[in-house]
Amino acid sequence: MAQKVKDPGFGYNSQKNIRGIVNKDGTSNVIHVNKKFKIEDLYTFFIALPWWKFFLFVLLGYLTLNIFFGGLYVAIGIEEITPSKGNLIDDFLNGFFSAHKH
Repeated sequence: MAQKVKDPGFGYNSQKNIRGIVNKDGTSNVIHVNKKFKIEDLYTFFIALPWWKFFLFVLLGYLTLNIFFGGLYVAIGIEEITPSKGNLIDDFLNGFFSAHKH
């Protein structure tokens, strides 16, 4: 386990083996212990993600919302939005893509 040190490492009296708050590459040495997650932390979370993980989150969010609303449209009656095709899967896909045709 790492040694806990109270010296931040940026004073004239700092110990020689203490690392500073910021690494030479710009990353932080600060580790938050027992910090509760807040909604404000989402921005930092998404900024720190690699691009492929960010786009995966966006894709999963899109699919989740469309599946939810597609199922909701089928549950309340797809006839309120577009004519029913008589098949549950076709009606679900019609609600999933929200195609409104007359």
